[in-house]
Amino acid sequence: MAGNGEKINKDSIIPIYYQLTQYIKQQIAGNVWRTGDKIPSEREFCSQFQISRMTVRGAIESLKNEGLIYSKKGLGNFVCTPKLDQKLNKLTSFTDDMFARGLKPGSKTLLLKLTPAPLDIAEILHINAGDQVINLKRLRLANDEPMALEDTYINESLVPNLLQKYESGDSLYTTIKEKCGVELSDATESIEVGLCSKKFAKLLEVAPGAPVFSIHRVTLTKKRQPIETVISIYRGDRYSFSMQLEV
Repeated sequence: MAGNGEKINKDSIIPIYYQLTQYIKQQIAGNVWRTGDKIPSEREFCSQFQISRMTVRGAIESLKNEGLIYSKKGLGNFVCTPKLDQKLNKLTSFTDDMFARGLKPGSKTLLLKLTPAPLDIAEILHINAGDQVINLKRLRLANDEPMALEDTYINESLVPNLLQKYESGDSLYTTIKEKCGVELSDATESIEVGLCSKKFAKLLEVAPGAPVFSIHRVTLTKKRQPIETVISIYRGDRYSFSMQLEV
């Protein structure tokens, strides 16, 4: 297999295109090729390893699908910014998560208003349709790069002063806890994989049809009251999700 010797073992049972993908991954992991660097051209890989262009293209497409490299028309292939891996075993705010990664969190408030609860939202929050809820829509940023869109509904009766306390850019969970005096307990999440709509693509700065994660979260207070329901759309090229499973 391609490795430190930079060779492809053509007698191996391991497919040649896969050996090439592993070689490219090693170069990226070892910081030989860093974020934004241009990797060798198809012709250069063919010459270096004495393999076909079709094989090289297969490896390149595989790495594109994994979000490790991207193409610029007429310029070649480049190393992507590493994905952010989100652990699914702890309830954290986006702001706190970005700070923990050493990134600068950011938020653009797209909508913040008091509104009657639609029936589906009311059922999730265990309130009556038409009861007042706070609807907060935000674009979430990391180092000024769009990462996710959030559409949040909050049970206004549990935090009646939230609209006055919350400031754009603040951590919502920190505001609820420290300024409204409400302790959060835990949440349930469901994750689906989909394609970005034209409506959201411009805000997230991705192409329509780009892969995204759609995450639905319901958050409970310490008193086991559902306080928040939120649907988040995360960029598939910038995020991955993982969890630890016990035997």
